[in-house]
Amino acid sequence: MADAKDVMEAIRNMGGARFPVLTPNLKGFEAAVAAGAKEVAIFASASESFSKSNINCSIEDSLRHYRDVASAARKLSIPVRGYISCVVGCPTEGAVPPSQVAYVAKELYDMGCFDISLGDTIGVGTPGTVVPMLKEVIDVVGLRSLLSISMTRMAKPCY
Repeated sequence: MADAKDVMEAIRNMGGARFPVLTPNLKGFEAAVAAGAKEVAIFASASESFSKSNINCSIEDSLRHYRDVASAARKLSIPVRGYISCVVGCPTEGAVPPSQVAYVAKELYDMGCFDISLGDTIGVGTPGTVVPMLKEVIDVVGLRSLLSISMTRMAKPCY
C-alpha cells in the first residue's frame, strides 16, 4: 500500500486501540515496520482452494512465508496475530476437515502467534461443525495453550 505510512501516522495516537497490520510476506512485514506497525497479522486458510484464490499460493507456501514474518517479528519483539479462514466451510471445496484447521492452527501457534482467530469465512458454521473443529484444535494445541492465546474467539459473520 502506497499510503500505509500515512494511514499508520493518522491512527498512531488513537487511545488504547490496537491495529495489527496484515503482512502476507517478509516484504509486507518490512513495509509495515517502516510505516510504524507495533503489531502484525498473518492470515492463512484451512482450505487449499481458498488459499490459492485469496493469496495466490498454497497453504504450505503461505506458512513458509509466515514463518519468515514470525521470525523477523520475534527479533524486533513485535507481536504476531494469526487468522485462519474457512475453518468449517469453503465456497469451493465445501466442508473443511477439522484436522486441516488443527494443522494450520498448530503451525501458527508454533510460529509464536499470541492470538489465533478462527474464522467461519462463509458463515456456514453450526454446533455440529464448530464443536468437532474446536476439539481437533484443542487436541493439537492443548487447552491451556488455547486459552492462553485467546483462540476461543470464533469470528462469525452476521448478515
